[in-house]
Formats: sequence, structure tokens, C-alpha cells
Amino acid sequence: MTASAPGSAPAKKTIVVIDDEPGFCETIKDLLEDEGYAVEMAADGQAGLDLLRRLPARPCMLLLDLIMPVLDGGAVYRAMQADPRLAPIPVVIATSDPARAPSGVRVMPKPLTVERLLQAVRGSCGAA
Repeated sequence: MTASAPGSAPAKKTIVVIDDEPGFCETIKDLLEDEGYAVEMAADGQAGLDLLRRLPARPCMLLLDLIMPVLDGGAVYRAMQADPRLAPIPVVIATSDPARAPSGVRVMPKPLTVERLLQAVRGSCGAA
């Protein structure tokens, strides 16, 4: 999180969503923004990695799909673990195929429930 200028509102905590389903992304974005978080999105794994690398501040959480074009979620996760700047970002896998998730990562089966998603977000990010 970045510091804000005196007299300005504090910077919002940022959550990154990497998922190739536009409807899912928009629903999650609307929900999390309503809860007070900033949300950045990418539609494939490579675009997601590029986004993570160019963000000025580390996001408080990444919501990552596994089955995507260009670069799948497993490859994104492995690339993150190999990058000291990205490895500390908490990752939550949201997938219809939980058996494919990397070991040791929090997994939420799709379809997500609002309660479970918000619980995961608050566990990684705290209150907005």
C-alpha cells in the first residue's frame, strides 16, 4: 500500500484477479469495489504476470484461475514463486478443478460464494 498525501484519502488495498471469464471478473470486481478494495484484472496468465510486475505497490491478494489461455494459473504461480518481488503476494486459487491446484495454496472451488470470497479477502487483506 502506498502512502497518501496529507489531507487525501488513504490508498485502497488492491486485489488482482487473473481469470479468462469476463462475466466472473466483472462480478468479482463489482463486489470487491463495493467492499472498498481497488481491483485490477487480467484475462490470461501472461497479462496477469505483466500486470503484477508493473504495479507500483504489491497487491494484498491475487485471485487466480488455473485454466486460462496463453499461460495457465499453475505457470503463473510458479513464475511468482521464482520472483522475490511477487512471491510474498497471497494467492487464492479460484477454479472449477481444485485437484489441479498447486500444493500449499488456498483453493476455492467455483462457483464461489460471496461469503467464502470475502472471508478469503479479509484473511489476506484485512478490512478495506
